[in-house]
Amino acid sequence: MKVRLTWPEMQTAYVVASQRRIMNMRKNLAGKYGAPEKEGSEELDIVSTRGEMAVAKGLNLYWSGSVGDYGAVDVGGKVEVRTRTKEWHALILHDEDKNDAPYVLVDASKPPVFRLVGWLYGREGKQKQFWSDPSRKNRPAYFVDQQHLKPINELVEILAQAQLEPAW
Repeated sequence: MKVRLTWPEMQTAYVVASQRRIMNMRKNLAGKYGAPEKEGSEELDIVSTRGEMAVAKGLNLYWSGSVGDYGAVDVGGKVEVRTRTKEWHALILHDEDKNDAPYVLVDASKPPVFRLVGWLYGREGKQKQFWSDPSRKNRPAYFVDQQHLKPINELVEILAQAQLEPAW
């Protein structure tokens, strides 16, 4: 699924990313899992925030653009997002990631168009076969290649069914 963000949407994501970066700097928080501290960290924030907005728009879910709510689910209180800058990149998961949350891989290689590549539940990606350290920088994680992801339309159907069920 391809999602085109408008220029105002791109700008909004940029502003939220800036606020997140400043909040992290203010709290003196280090990048997780060996992410770069200085060079590239702001770009990572911008790319990931735009990926969240693209998933929200593509799946018709609410995106709060929250700042400082470190435990919050990325989109609509339901979906976690992993945004990558190369169209061939894999979905990355870590041991601490939620087992029962769906994780969507976003290809952000051609902004303002973002491709929702596919998805899976955390537990499905946290398998021994996906554990590796492709950068050889002592940053191992679960790297799930795109061919192992489920089609995004399956997640759309699951989310639609969940909205039909009564809340009680």
